Amino acid sequence: MFINEDLTPLNLEVLMSVKKKMPDEVRDAWARNGRIMMKNAYGRVSEVSFDDYEHWLELPWPNTTTDTNTT
Repeated sequence: MFINEDLTPLNLEVLMSVKKKMPDEVRDAWARNGRIMMKNAYGRVSEVSFDDYEHWLELPWPNTTTDTNTT
């Protein structure tokens, strides 16, 4: 069973950005009491501050598609 926090659209987008955009630097990310937390590759836990939201939102999404077209 999981309990998911009901985040604002902005916080949800930032959370997903932290989780997906820098997989080499971020080991895990979660929300607790409306705050976004992350664990870096060294195991250090920190809060993603509101001032850092723009940075995370501007990062490009990773390309997850692979070109399998062999003509």
